Amino acid sequence: LSEADVGTAEVVALVDRMFAGGLYRPDQHTFLLYPDRSLPPFWEKNIVPESALGPAATSLLEAGAGILYRDVEGYVRFDGSFGSARELRRSLDEHGVEPGAQEELLDLYESVFRHAAFTGRSGTMYRYEGLGSVYWHMVSKLLFAIQEHVARATRNGEPAEDVAALADRYRRVRAGLGYMKDVAEQGTFPTDPHSHTPAHTGAQQPGMTGQVKEGVLLRWGELGVRVEQGRVSFRPTVLLRKEFLTEPEQWVRDGGSETLEAGTLGFTYCGVPVVYHLEGGDPWTRVTWADGRETSASNSFDEETSRALFQRRGLIQHIDVGIPEAWLVDGD
Repeated sequence: LSEADVGTAEVVALVDRMFAGGLYRPDQHTFLLYPDRSLPPFWEKNIVPESALGPAATSLLEAGAGILYRDVEGYVRFDGSFGSARELRRSLDEHGVEPGAQEELLDLYESVFRHAAFTGRSGTMYRYEGLGSVYWHMVSKLLFAIQEHVARATRNGEPAEDVAALADRYRRVRAGLGYMKDVAEQGTFPTDPHSHTPAHTGAQQPGMTGQVKEGVLLRWGELGVRVEQGRVSFRPTVLLRKEFLTEPEQWVRDGGSETLEAGTLGFTYCGVPVVYHLEGGDPWTRVTWADGRETSASNSFDEETSRALFQRRGLIQHIDVGIPEAWLVDGD
């Protein structure tokens, strides 16, 4: 989903195909790391198809050299002592097999065991991002990529309906994250980050997983906080209207408290309280400095103000931002 390679319409179509394809897990409203598949039983492994037996394999089998054998049910198999192609080659050398015949047998060995296609636990286990498992860090990365496309489309002034379509796919993918579900769906505490969710049980491995990093970045993106060329700007693109207060509420935080009025939303950035105010007109920002000064701008800081914010030296006391209602989206 690189911004340079995929356009807005392509992103929308790709996400729609994902929801309609084999990666989608309806019970979790999200996606698997790999398409699920059924593993063959143990005795169905290490079977050499009769049609694949070439001259070298047939000769060894008839000679009873022990490298290949036919079991009691008539299946041709490689000797079970070989743990790798290297061990097979060593045995072929010991039996004096010619180089050309060796390559034929090594190719046959690889076609049976497909070691080159081995993907580790993802293709052999049922937990730890394995078969049938959702890998939550991957889902968060997908969501982050979609969010970046929403921001790009907005920044480039693309048609409102195209931006809305992207934002809709963003919310649809986000609906699969744990904190959007109840305990029964998530199989554990929904607000705890987890590594993966196997097909047969709830979310597993709680803790500071990679999903946490993406979650922080996603939330800054939802709030529209961006840093470009050392300058902070506030331009939400997927922020929900319903997140703004409908009645006054006391906001208690480290270092102080204040009353947030209806039509506002509060958070802290670099230790400074930021309050969004719903507006019917143009965007604005008002910075209240520790020395009592106030400075204003549209929705972007200059380098000096941004630097003062990043330094966390207590130079900025409060930030107020006017957010046009047209920037917000409805929905869950």
